[in-house]
Amino acid sequence: MYKNKMEGKTISSGRLQLSGNKLLHHPEEIEKWQRGEPFAPIMIEFGPVSYCNHKCIHCYVMDEMRGDRLDSDVYLKFVKDAGDFGVKSIILGGCGEPMLHPKTPEALEVGVKHGLNFGMYTNGVPITERNTPQLIDNLTFIRFSINGFSNESHQFIHDTKNSDLDKVKKNLEGCIEYKRKNDSECTIGVYCVLFNENLDDVYEGTKWLRDIGVDYALFKPISQGTGNIQHIQAANLENHPTLVSDLETLQTDDFHVTVRADLIRDGYVRLGYDRCYGLPFECAIDADGSVYTCNWYWGKEEFKYGNLNDNSFPEIWESEKAKSLRSHVSSPEFKIGNCCGSCKQNSINKTLYQINHNPDKAREIEETLKSPGITPQHVNFL
Repeated sequence: MYKNKMEGKTISSGRLQLSGNKLLHHPEEIEKWQRGEPFAPIMIEFGPVSYCNHKCIHCYVMDEMRGDRLDSDVYLKFVKDAGDFGVKSIILGGCGEPMLHPKTPEALEVGVKHGLNFGMYTNGVPITERNTPQLIDNLTFIRFSINGFSNESHQFIHDTKNSDLDKVKKNLEGCIEYKRKNDSECTIGVYCVLFNENLDDVYEGTKWLRDIGVDYALFKPISQGTGNIQHIQAANLENHPTLVSDLETLQTDDFHVTVRADLIRDGYVRLGYDRCYGLPFECAIDADGSVYTCNWYWGKEEFKYGNLNDNSFPEIWESEKAKSLRSHVSSPEFKIGNCCGSCKQNSINKTLYQINHNPDKAREIEETLKSPGITPQHVNFL
């Protein structure tokens, strides 16, 4: 274990885990959940703006981009309150590009001082030489979304300028250079959605990522959502039969490659539980200040706990409305079949179902996790 060089909570220097969940590394919260006691969510997904400089053809929150930007004072108060309340991590992403909010770099510094770990999803274009230090010094991880490694495929999939990929490459290399020079612990990764349009350039692009010093590359199919159902397609790997194995050969001790071939083959499937158990452990906040049960229900008034412009996050989380809504969504009467096939709660729900219905197996897993070297990196990001 190591103490993050930033003023924050202890995180692990162990293996990188890019699938499943890390819930069992938080036994105190699980025990409170079992006893029906209140506790702060471990993680929040937060979008400080609901607009983006790209219009990715597969974006599942495109319908929720309403041009909102959270008030700067509310933004800074929120990260202070969340850290003081006991929230462990915030992922900046949501329904837009988080670096388009001018207060994001400052919010990272403030939140870290109040005990938060931060991760960020970004298309990489708004990053500059000036704000790079604030990002790399304060983020636990930063994940660049690069869905094409040629100017042509990147332009098509991101629906942006042909020159944007060159800017992204420059900014990614700048982040890596700063990390090296300052011995930063920030993990720098790249996420790529596989399309037929980018299969020809993925291998060479991944070689480039390895050579410049990226920590990991993650490849997945499209995540389904209400805003992109018309674009759902599986990348046809029949014409690239060795692509998955070829990508995996690029892995080294310092460069991790994960290809979710199972999801490409089988799609996102919900199995192994009877209801949504995971809402007490995380939530989602939109750029207009609305706090929701989860990111599947962005913009859905009936799944909103409250709004940061009206109340503090702790007040919203502990409100009777939030308690009632969590109880409703986690009840047997609630139809989880109406939710997203790629639900981010899916893995957590499986774990909590097993804890409830197979406690011996759950204890066995928990004991295994106590073994030396098992605790993964970024344990506060479920």
